[in-house]
Amino acid sequence: MTPNEAVALFGSQNKMAKAFNVTPPAILRWRKQGYFPRGREYQLPAALEAHRKAYGATPSLGEGQGQGG
Repeated sequence: MTPNEAVALFGSQNKMAKAFNVTPPAILRWRKQGYFPRGREYQLPAALEAHRKAYGATPSLGEGQGQGG
């Protein structure tokens, strides 16, 4: 997953920054680079879970990707 795809799941760059506990400009750098910095991509599931608790339901990593039953 790219940072741009992750921002789409979070709904905004600011919400993603809050979930990762970084600044919005950090997220912008990740988007421009096209990849997560070392050690950050593994935090994505926990960040999404924190986002769900704060803002309500959002798509999970597996939804809409042809996975499942």
